[in-house]
This record gives sequence, C-alpha cells and structure tokens, in this order.
Amino acid sequence: MPATADHGTTRSKLVVAQPAEHPVPLDLGASPGVRRWVIDRIPPDQSLLAHHGQAPRQPPWSALHWLWCIPGAEPALPIPLVAHRVREHLGWDYERTWPDGTATPGIKQLSILHRGRNATDEEFLARYRAHVPEAKRHMPGLWKYVQNVYDPLPAERTDPSGISELWFASVDDFRDRYWATPETQAEENAEVATFLSSRTWSLLAIEHIQLDLDR
Repeated sequence: MPATADHGTTRSKLVVAQPAEHPVPLDLGASPGVRRWVIDRIPPDQSLLAHHGQAPRQPPWSALHWLWCIPGAEPALPIPLVAHRVREHLGWDYERTWPDGTATPGIKQLSILHRGRNATDEEFLARYRAHVPEAKRHMPGLWKYVQNVYDPLPAERTDPSGISELWFASVDDFRDRYWATPETQAEENAEVATFLSSRTWSLLAIEHIQLDLDR
C-alpha cells in the first residue's frame, strides 16, 4: 500500500541508497510515474560532524536518491540497487528559490535511525513524531526538517528504522547555530535516547533537486 506524506500529497516516497563502489550516474527521473527526484550527494570527507561530537565514518554510499511517485509506480533500478518505501512527515519547510539541477544552498545532515531496544514500535513512532517541536526548540539553525519511517518497519532492530533529513542554509549555520545553548545537546541526547538506540548515526550531504513536476 503506497505511503503518503503527512503534508497533504498523495505521492509514494521511496529512498534508494547508491553504494560507494557503484558510482554510475542514474537517470531515475525518466522512470514512469516519477514526479519528483532528489539526489543527496555524499562527499567522502565527513569530518565536519565531529564539530558536534558525532563520529565521522567512511560513507557506505555515494548518494541517496529520493523519489516521489504516483501510487503504484516503481522505478526501474539496476542491480544491486533497491528502493525502500518510507512514510514522510514534514516538520517544516524552506522557501525554495533555486532551479532544478542546481545544488541546494548549505548542507544537509542525514541521520540513519535505529529504534531503541526499550521502545515499542508504537512508542518509537509517537516519540519520533513528537520530536519535531523539540528540534525546533533545540536547533535554531535548522532550516528544514523531514522525518521518514521505513514502511513497513524492519523486524530486526539492527536494520534502520528511518532517516531524518536536516537542512542548514549554510555551513556556518551547521557549525555555529546547531544548538541553541551549551546545555541543549545534553537535553537533546536524553530526549532521543527514549526512542533511538546508539546505533543511530549521521552523514553529511549536498542536495540536488533534479526533477520537480509538482512545483
């Protein structure tokens, strides 16, 4: 059953992780039924994450592809790529002023979420959704925030449960306006620990909106 975005669309949203060892360019926007296609290009240098106490790791992917499709449509993907369906919730949006095919200003953080061992699926979903106003309060430099939950949730908690997309309008905003106060990081860590496990990790990316037929 196709997922729907909570902000009123009827598009099914999919995510495709492109392995770092398969950097072949893809033209997913040409697949029938695709209305929107966004590429998050992931650079090898992730050292900026350490500025906020996050452990940089070697990216396993060269890009994440986000696809919004009409109900029932599936993109044609080369092996070994797989599309995962997600349920999307828009926390808040940016105002877009740049054309398709150009890089979105600033930088984007992708947080790969794992459910906490002590949280049921229902608790994970409820607490994750309730995190939107907390993120707004804790992170003044956050330009846009989107939550994505895998649909269905994986049976194994060692598999990702979702992906948060966090946009910052500039690298300076990411570096200098990530937290509201020196105490905010501890508050945030305590709050997300109620529904996320320590397996959760992050990557930095640059967004490229390749196609947006609904704009």
